[in-house]
This record gives sequence, structure tokens and C-alpha cells, in this order.
Amino acid sequence: LDRASEKMRQVAVDPGAEDRAPAWSRDGQRLYFASNRLGGWRIWITRPPYQEAMPITAEGWLAGKESADGRWLYMVREGDGGLWRQPADGGIAEQVAPLPGAGDSESWLPTRDGVYLLDQSGEGTARLLLLPADGGAMRVLATIQGAVRQSTLTLDMQGRPVIAAGPP
Repeated sequence: LDRASEKMRQVAVDPGAEDRAPAWSRDGQRLYFASNRLGGWRIWITRPPYQEAMPITAEGWLAGKESADGRWLYMVREGDGGLWRQPADGGIAEQVAPLPGAGDSESWLPTRDGVYLLDQSGEGTARLLLLPADGGAMRVLATIQGAVRQSTLTLDMQGRPVIAAGPP
């Protein structure tokens, strides 16, 4: 949505491809998204005026979100439940959390505190975890009893994690 004109417009469109998991950079000047426009899934980036996009990862990556300081792009990939990161404009990826529950774009969220993760790998329980921005050890913040289905991890207005979940 163009705020000045209040008109909607598409960005970086490729009619023969599927695009998903869009995520804005912290400054709103870059849009990251996953696309299969070269065959396999990659993370792509586009900048104003958002007409052209370029891949910034190799094949196999499903979603990417920028860190709060803009230095890192956190990512998940096909067939791997871990959370990875690479420099925001491209580079070598490194695994930061070998977590089975991090396999989709809705179960992890980079923030100024670090990366919140919703681990749904346990039977009948889920855990809210924090991988601190300062590089400390991953911490368990909460354990949730019962199935957490159709869940999304987001933040409230004070920057605290919120789990929005569907019925059990």
C-alpha cells in the first residue's frame, strides 16, 4: 500500500513463480521473501522501487527475517528444522539453533532481545525459547502443556512475545 496515494501495488512480480513468507527489514527499505522463481526455493531481496529482486541465498531456503540491528538474516530451510543466519545482504549461512520446531516462518521471530522460538517438537507440550542477541545460551522462557496448533509467534505493543494459537 502506497500511503500517499492509498493505492495497492505489487512488488517484484514474476508471473511464473510462487512467492511467500515476506518480511520487511527493520528500516523498511528492503523486503525479503522466499521464491521458487529459479526452480528451487531461495530467499530474495528487493529494494525501492521494488520492481526487481535478486536471490541472496542458495537453493533450499524457505523464509528469512532480519535481525533487529540489521546485521543478520535469520532463515529456515527445507528438510532441516534448525534456525540459521547469514549476513543480511548475503554470505555464508551458519546454524544457530538445531531446533525441530523452527521449521516454518511462524514459529520464530528476531527481536532486539534475540530470537524467540516456539518449539513444538514435544508430544503434548510446546516451549517458548529465547536465543539471546548477545550470543548467550538459549533459554526456556515458558513450557506450555497441551497441543499448540495453528500457532503464530508475534509481539505485543511492549515487545513481549505472544503466541496466537488455534483450537486444540
